[in-house]
Amino acid sequence: MRTAEPYRIKMVEPIRLIPQEERVEKLKEAGYNPFLLRSEDVYIDLLTDSGTGAMSDAQWGAMMMGDESYAGSKSFYKLEKSVQDVLGYKYLIPTHQGRGAEQVLFPLIIKHSGQYVLGNMHFDTTKAHIELAKGRALNFVIEDAYDSSTYHPFKGNFDLEKMSAFIDEQSAENIAFILITVTCNSAGASRCRWKTSAACMRSPASTTSPCSSMRRALRRTRILSSSAKKAMRTNRCRRSCAKCSPTQTA
Repeated sequence: MRTAEPYRIKMVEPIRLIPQEERVEKLKEAGYNPFLLRSEDVYIDLLTDSGTGAMSDAQWGAMMMGDESYAGSKSFYKLEKSVQDVLGYKYLIPTHQGRGAEQVLFPLIIKHSGQYVLGNMHFDTTKAHIELAKGRALNFVIEDAYDSSTYHPFKGNFDLEKMSAFIDEQSAENIAFILITVTCNSAGASRCRWKTSAACMRSPASTTSPCSSMRRALRRTRILSSSAKKAMRTNRCRRSCAKCSPTQTA
């Protein structure tokens, strides 16, 4: 027997369900493109994935206690310390989401016009930011990803043979970096198997290829993952332990 959810909803936002005939008409007017629909006409939103649900009481409380100073904000220093503790990087540039981070990062690592960025299957805005930085985004996802009628547990996997042949043909200097999308949105959020990602790092290119630095990055990721697990254990403690309650850690 299932019990009630272990939380209370503290805010309600009204939504409306327009008649089916009107929904059909709205879809036609939008050219069947969900990006052109008005949000007030959508009853269940399966397009947006950026936090449209209710926030917790701790999140609302943190917003009220946040330091919004233009410079020297204590909220920034808390964020900086968290990033350093979990990821081990000294510096950070806060961005509003991954798309903003791409626009900052890609021009720095695409060294010259026409360099290739290899991925399993680039997200649309990711590809746009690569091209804005004068790079060329190429997909090397397995063929199963293009067939929605077949089942495969990891349709986000790289076609390693195809990608390795491309690197050998183009030479390492023409490859800016390899981008791994772990949950591949463009392939219906299909997963990329970790062993395949690791094999991608060991791509049979020359020793001067990005893959050698990628191997170092892979080792670094394994080290950092243990730090991340420690941080998650600490956060679980803070949520359940009275001594580490949000009111005392804010």
